[in-house]
Amino acid sequence: RVDLIVDADGRPNVLEVSVSPGMTETSLLPLAVQAAGLDFGRVLGSLVARAAARRP
Repeated sequence: RVDLIVDADGRPNVLEVSVSPGMTETSLLPLAVQAAGLDFGRVLGSLVARAAARRP
């Protein structure tokens, strides 16, 4: 993931490049999963399994 901000002249500026966004305890993804009453580890496991199943 790449975070950008566009300045007043319309030029994009890179703020951060992250290969694993949303993986800290203060990130929005774990907070959203918790708010939904789900287990973060199970959600990640499901995402990995679904991604692996799509592989040709």
